Amino acid sequence: TAQCVNILYAYRKYCATASSTGQLILPEALKLMPLYMLAFNKLKSLQQKCEPDARASLVAKISAIPMTDLLPMLFPRLVALHKLADLPPDHEGDVNPDLLSCSSEAMDDDACLLLLEEDVGYIWIGLGVYPPVLDRL
Repeated sequence: TAQCVNILYAYRKYCATASSTGQLILPEALKLMPLYMLAFNKLKSLQQKCEPDARASLVAKISAIPMTDLLPMLFPRLVALHKLADLPPDHEGDVNPDLLSCSSEAMDDDACLLLLEEDVGYIWIGLGVYPPVLDRL
């Protein structure tokens, strides 16, 4: 976080137009930078306990992928699997389920959810999920 503060301070000092002391007006390209830096810091491969080979692999992977593939790697995705069970049995083709916000509010008793985080997926099954829904999934 100190590096992010230093970057924003340098932007204010050398690039930004004059504004009030407590206000910093950022261009669109920099508005989400603190959020992205926080997400990068939370990656398991960038933690202190990580092996150097895993860290080098992550750096190589990040530098080679486009932004559209990078965002799902940084931010977990939550998919409602129980809504996929409502599709007709003869439904074919790609299914693009709606993504839910990653919060406890999505975890209803009758929900079956898939949490995708980096290269790992976790399935959460609520206590009230009907067995036919599980059979269908």
